[in-house]
Amino acid sequence: MKRLFILLPILVFAIAGWSQKPIKKKEIQAVPHGMPQPLDMPELGVPVAPQLLMGNAPIKSIPFLQKRTTLLPKGLEVKASDAGLPTMIEGSLPTPQYAPLKTVEERVFQYLDAIGKAIQIGKPSEEFVVKSIETDNIGQTHIRLQQVLNKIPVWGSQVIVHETNEQVTFFNGVYFPTPSVKTLEPTVLNSEAEAAVRADLDKKVGFQTLKTETKEFIGGEQLRSELVIFHKNDQRNAERLVWHVTAYPSTVHRYEYFVDATNGEILDSYHSSCSIAEHIQNVEKTQEGKENTEKSIHNDLNSSNTEGVTLNNKTVLLDGAFTANALDLMNVSRIINTYQVGTKYYMLDASRSMFNLSSSIMPNKAIGAIQTYDYNNTDDGPYFYVTSTNNAWNNPKAISSHYNAGKAYDYYKNTFTRNSI
Repeated sequence: MKRLFILLPILVFAIAGWSQKPIKKKEIQAVPHGMPQPLDMPELGVPVAPQLLMGNAPIKSIPFLQKRTTLLPKGLEVKASDAGLPTMIEGSLPTPQYAPLKTVEERVFQYLDAIGKAIQIGKPSEEFVVKSIETDNIGQTHIRLQQVLNKIPVWGSQVIVHETNEQVTFFNGVYFPTPSVKTLEPTVLNSEAEAAVRADLDKKVGFQTLKTETKEFIGGEQLRSELVIFHKNDQRNAERLVWHVTAYPSTVHRYEYFVDATNGEILDSYHSSCSIAEHIQNVEKTQEGKENTEKSIHNDLNSSNTEGVTLNNKTVLLDGAFTANALDLMNVSRIINTYQVGTKYYMLDASRSMFNLSSSIMPNKAIGAIQTYDYNNTDDGPYFYVTSTNNAWNNPKAISSHYNAGKAYDYYKNTFTRNSI
């Protein structure tokens, strides 16, 4: 039995029965589905507009929010708050006091400036930047904005403004009152912060120096840092200028660190990767010849025949997507998606709408595919593709992992309209 890992480009998933330590980033409660995943991830899906949650019935006012509501223009109302800070505001700006504007960005910042006092943001047009603009299938537009201070991101702070018929109708999100920090100039270099993180991880879990080809697997360097405004434990008056360091002590583990940019103190850290390996213990080796799957080290696959094979003096093109039936860990027959390249079948699902064949080099760089790898019970490779010569599979752990990765994708696509994250 062997450790198996799933690469689901830009999709983080959890397989049922395997727990994961919770990520500390504060999530936005979107309407009505909920805002998925934090700020350092790629762009998120489009939420359903707030009206769909309540139908045509108006949202009732909440008595203790009335004081904050008085700071809003006429027609706007606070529908939810967090310790007195509005997290949901419903209503459109009154006319002719607020003249209609042409672009979506102009309308969004007009709205934010109008609610600035209520949300305790001094200069909304300077303290938010647009991250994405998406229109859903019923014509409603959702604009996501990141809170910043002098262009420095405020960690854990993102809001969404919803627009219908070129008129803003709803605001929701998680943010902080305009931060107040003594300085926005770090006195600790990012290299010094990264060195402190490396030393801390080396002491706690060990820090492996990865090979160049393995670094490509994690998308770059093992230590990456950016300057952010950080509120420890989400306390509003605890803002600090920090280095946010993302660290990969191995290919299967990722940590987030927050290092004070003025004195080098490590303020907070947590493990942020979803790793099946932590839950598979005492893995047994599978005897050679006992299973149909074969393993080929990834470097060898660069020479794979992607043009086809010769049969009866004719070149036959074989590359493409297939399906197979195989038994999982529960001894249940599952239909899995595989992909043929040359004379091999790979446990690679290219059937999802996120798959981009034109940008892919199969099977080494499958963009938007779900691919199952075998790390052969190690943390630092080499990693192996799970393959078969005849599209028959007898590896229940790999089947369960591959099948459930597809189910995770389907869940986020069908529930949150997310084509991955």
